Amino acid sequence: METRPAVKSAGVSQPPLPTKCPLTAALNAIGGKWSLICLYWLDSGTRRFNELRRLMPEISHKVLA
Repeated sequence: METRPAVKSAGVSQPPLPTKCPLTAALNAIGGKWSLICLYWLDSGTRRFNELRRLMPEISHKVLA
């Protein structure tokens, strides 16, 4: 029995998403590495800068600012 890949990866390109697509705008806004983590901590209420630094010790000062 011969096995073949279910999807061809070479030569297949996806059409670009429309520029006015709300999903595209949302992904561009929260697409950063730390964005969703920050939103997670901010969801429970207002937090000060140093509180966020303590909650996310891996993030640099420059990135959080």
